[in-house]
Amino acid sequence: TLTVKGWNEKRTLAAKGAAVNFDLYMGYDGGNLQEISSAQGLRALKIYFGSSTGSVAFSNPEGIRKIFELAKQKNIVVVVHAEDEEEIKKNEAKFRTKKGPAVHAKIRTDIAEANAVKMLLGLQEKIGNRLHFAHISSKKGLELIKAAKKGPFGRSISCEATANHLFLNSGAYKKLGNLVKCNPSIKSAKDRKALWEGLKNGDIDSVASDHAPHTLEEKKKG
Repeated sequence: TLTVKGWNEKRTLAAKGAAVNFDLYMGYDGGNLQEISSAQGLRALKIYFGSSTGSVAFSNPEGIRKIFELAKQKNIVVVVHAEDEEEIKKNEAKFRTKKGPAVHAKIRTDIAEANAVKMLLGLQEKIGNRLHFAHISSKKGLELIKAAKKGPFGRSISCEATANHLFLNSGAYKKLGNLVKCNPSIKSAKDRKALWEGLKNGDIDSVASDHAPHTLEEKKKG
């Protein structure tokens, strides 16, 4: 949701049947800074640093700097889907002829996650805004966040892991096929182990569902 009007409409619609406390993000696509600035009561916004299902990818450093500065001013949490779009596109071209579901992890790699995390942390270190990393999926990404939490604005950094990344590893593609595909990808047993250690040590701050309601029919496609 990129406009204040749309954000308010969705909040009103959801409130009619909600049985739990909830709130909604606004999204940032680089062109709606003023909309976000005028939103009353906005607590968090979402950036897709790399594209996901139906999302608008935005990774321009200058644009992200502007939204970080606004978020610092208004005490808004910036939530990021941290995958490097350039790395993803490069790997998509490399594996274009491969058909197996497991190739998803070779396209959306731990390097793609680490590149994005590193760039975002570099900007946050200069500005000091509140920054939350959604669905961290790799040891490389988590190690960068862990180190940044020891820095001058470390208290303003948080991250989450999802149940699918905690309970599955790349071996599951062979058994479950496309049902395992999600963004970021399910990665190696080494990465899964690192996430559990991060959760137990407090380096991962929360567990999230990252619920994406794709139908079984959709997931069974090639």
